[in-house]
Amino acid sequence: MATVNRALQLNPVEPAPFSFRAVSGLQTTVKVNIFDVNGAVMRQDLGLQMQLTSRSKGTITSYAMPATDVANGRAAASIAADDLTDPNGYNVHLYGTWRGGAELLGRGVLRLTGGPGIRQLPDDVIDSIPLTFPYNFNTALVVRLWVDVSRSVPFDLTTVTPSASIYRAQGDPNALLPFTLQVLGPGALQLSLTAAQVNSLPPTCWWALRVGAAAGVTTLAQGVVTVTGTVLP
Repeated sequence: MATVNRALQLNPVEPAPFSFRAVSGLQTTVKVNIFDVNGAVMRQDLGLQMQLTSRSKGTITSYAMPATDVANGRAAASIAADDLTDPNGYNVHLYGTWRGGAELLGRGVLRLTGGPGIRQLPDDVIDSIPLTFPYNFNTALVVRLWVDVSRSVPFDLTTVTPSASIYRAQGDPNALLPFTLQVLGPGALQLSLTAAQVNSLPPTCWWALRVGAAAGVTTLAQGVVTVTGTVLP
């Protein structure tokens, strides 16, 4: 059994950061110390619920996180040993009752480390590729996908459905806008945006390239997007 200890300070403006690592294949207890907006111990059972969304398949698993020590602001949830299997990790959302209603109190990412639940991790799970675009210009880039690390076997795009989108931030489930995709050949994709689409983006955002198949959705590449310059009138 593994134990993860985290602090959660309530934020009235936005969900608090709530990320952690866990070992695949081990039962994991997530213990949380809760503090109010001023940093004082939160002596109230918020009825917390933790939701894990698989980053490959999009499936959601919920875990009750009841108070274990109300006087000291503590709560805990237990994750079964067989639940953590996605090598791409999970998006974490922590919900609770606060200020008279249900709210999203925390948000982050659960990343897996090696363990008995994963016998062999892929050599390259997700490529981190930062992108930089200038405002006021059409943008196109070519992405080449390979099955092996030696880059000798192109990825077979005929068996999957590729998609690529821009997001406001990493872990945001709602896309700002999609790229236009064109398959150029074996393992090769062109991703493009019009100047008007580029001009609609914030200066810093996030992008991700995914492929969908019967087994689920897998993220192949992602990274920070930086948009430079000034939008012309």
